[in-house]
Amino acid sequence: MTSWKKLLAGLLLFFLFPPSMAWSSIDIDAFAGILINARTGEILWEKEAHSSLHPASTKKILTTILLLRRTCCIAYGGRL
Repeated sequence: MTSWKKLLAGLLLFFLFPPSMAWSSIDIDAFAGILINARTGEILWEKEAHSSLHPASTKKILTTILLLRRTCCIAYGGRL
């Protein structure tokens, strides 16, 4: 009998208090942005993704760090 009461209490809690965050949208305070899955290339989130904007400085630094980790040196116009 107590297992039925626990099951009933659990079901009541589940249906009376649904997880409201599961259906709410994420509100990000940014003018534009895009989130892409690196493995599949699938776009997970975008906002004004096709607008032409200048990249932020942190993006430039991160790109340089990733490039330096993947290559031993950078050549530009025949010079290192």
